[in-house]
Amino acid sequence: MKRIILSILLITGAINSFAQEAKLNIKSLNAKNNTVIIQTPVDDTWFYPAKKEVKFGDDSAVNYSLKINKLAWLRINNNTVLIEPGTTHLVFDKGILVQSDKNKEGMLLFSKRNAEFYQYRARDYYKKDSTTAGLYQLLENDKNETLKPYAELFSKQKISVNFYNEIKRYFFNRTDNFASRYPNDSFKYKAKNK
Repeated sequence: MKRIILSILLITGAINSFAQEAKLNIKSLNAKNNTVIIQTPVDDTWFYPAKKEVKFGDDSAVNYSLKINKLAWLRINNNTVLIEPGTTHLVFDKGILVQSDKNKEGMLLFSKRNAEFYQYRARDYYKKDSTTAGLYQLLENDKNETLKPYAELFSKQKISVNFYNEIKRYFFNRTDNFASRYPNDSFKYKAKNK
């Protein structure tokens, strides 16, 4: 019985040691109202229904804490931010992220990424090359071009290793998502244009 209790305590302690605290200091300038909407992470990625509305006072600042592992995707006032453990200071002006003390350049670059819907982007790929191999190559070239500015920021140590790896994971997953559709889509495109 003592062994069982001891093993339960050890497992519980090990699980809790992985979770770390992230503290956010959010300042909202020129806001339409006095509310900050934070979509909190579920399994370290933002999840729309899991949102918190936090009111701020006269100083336009909100302090918010949450448990995360290495990184967590959050949406704050519809801005996607990547949070690491520790304290992060964020400043929003008219609801748009303008300042961060961690990974600022990377977050600002990510907020300006091409988030165009797959079918619209794919249309341009199909105009250039409708073969599956050609589509894969165009997608790979696009991914490499997209990651270049992040690699440059990482080499200048303006973004952390964790941030860079998570951004790479994001774009690799996006590329895989596009690529999984290519064989079927290229067949449809060829059949349609005969």
